[in-house]
This record gives sequence, C-alpha cells and structure tokens, in this order.
Amino acid sequence: MTEFSSPTPPSPDAVSMKRVLIGAALLSALVIGIWMVLGVELRGYGDSLTPGGVTISSDRTPATDLDEASIQQSMNQGVSLLYEHGDAQTAIGHFSAVLALNAKHYGALYQIAKAFEQSQQLRLAHRAWREFEPLAQESTDTPSLVYATERIAALEDQMTALDEQMNTGVDLLHVQGRPDDAVPYFEEVRNAWPTHYGARYQHAVALEQSGQNDAAEGAWHQFLAAAEASKSLDDMEVAKAAILRVRAHQENPEPG
Repeated sequence: MTEFSSPTPPSPDAVSMKRVLIGAALLSALVIGIWMVLGVELRGYGDSLTPGGVTISSDRTPATDLDEASIQQSMNQGVSLLYEHGDAQTAIGHFSAVLALNAKHYGALYQIAKAFEQSQQLRLAHRAWREFEPLAQESTDTPSLVYATERIAALEDQMTALDEQMNTGVDLLHVQGRPDDAVPYFEEVRNAWPTHYGARYQHAVALEQSGQNDAAEGAWHQFLAAAEASKSLDDMEVAKAAILRVRAHQENPEPG
C-alpha cells in the first residue's frame, strides 16, 4: 500500500512581516492595532492593503466598509476553525465567502488550500495551490512559493498513485472477476481521498459482488449522498436500487 508524506510548511520566522499580516489573517486585535499605528504599507500589490489583503480604495462607501468587515470576520473565523478547532470543512465555507468577494485574496487562497488538504479534498486542494502559486510569485514571497510548489507536486504524485490503485481495483473487479481482491484497493483510495466519486461507486459494487451486504449497504448510502451532492439523477437511482437489492439479500440470504 502506498504512503504519502507532506513537506513541512515554511516557518513563520522565514516569512516577511507583510506575509505574516496577510497569512495570519488578523489572528488578534493587537496585530490590527500595531498595523494601524505603524501605517505599514504592504507593497507588491499596486495599492496599499489592509491586513488580510483588502485593497483600500480612494472611493470608500458604506458597502466597501461592510465588505472589508465581512472579509476580516470570515478570515478570523476560518483560521480559528482550521487551526484551533480542526474543523476544516466549516473553515472552507468562511474562506469561500472571502474569495467570493475577492477572488485573489492572498490569505484566503492559502488557507483554503490548507483546509482542502486537511479535509482530504485532493483535487480542490491542488487547484487552490495552483491559483495561489502565481500570487506568491508576484509577491516575491519565496517561502510560500516554495511551499505551494511542493504541495502541488506532492498532490500530483499522490493523485497519480491513487489513480493507479483505482485502475488495479477496476481490473480485478470488472476484468478478472475478483471482487474480494478489488475491495482493499478501493478502500485505500477512499481512505486517502474520501471525496473520490468513482472510488465510492466501485467500492460499493465490489462489496456487493463479494457478498458483504451489510458493508455494501453502507457504501451505497455513501455513494447516494455523493450523487445527491452532484445532482446526478441517474446515479441516485442506481444507488437507491442497489440499497433495495442488498437489503433483500440481507433479509433472504442465499442457502450455504
């Protein structure tokens, strides 16, 4: 079975003050007060920015102030959820709200990439790091750029290895007719990449074909949830039919 390791993130000591202000996402009111007193100008973005990466416009409006307050609040909540409470999935919602207002928010892109990885959403994490990478390059933030580049490469290697596991499992299941042997391959993919849609489906099929009806019912329920989330009506019907089928087998097991 394959194993994957993650490189150590860049040390905060190696990151410049402007990156700390952005990446830390206003972790305390003290940081905000220091920034305002010193009048730090975060260069490399054209205009001066507030901590958190919000551009200060000369044409301020109540709506602008509201957006900036919302961004600050969402970043604080997201960082707290991610690092203090270990709730990456809820944190993603807060970082997504920031990116909906500012698609190139430096801190939000960095943090959502971390959150996607923590929640094992590999494809989304890879995409977020790819979006963050050019911002780090433009900002000459070398530690964050190196880290993002390492994460992109690591995720690509991981997804390639897991795709190979999928291919082996599919061959065992559908070509060689060995569902019992296929199950561990799909389980490995699901453990490392829980949001992998195909692995959920193939795992349920393999469990059912190997006669593990109790486990198959649970797997089909999980696939049904994924199908509902993706609004795939055909797959929803497939899953519902499979659930009824394995329940029938549980209630009326075959002799022997």
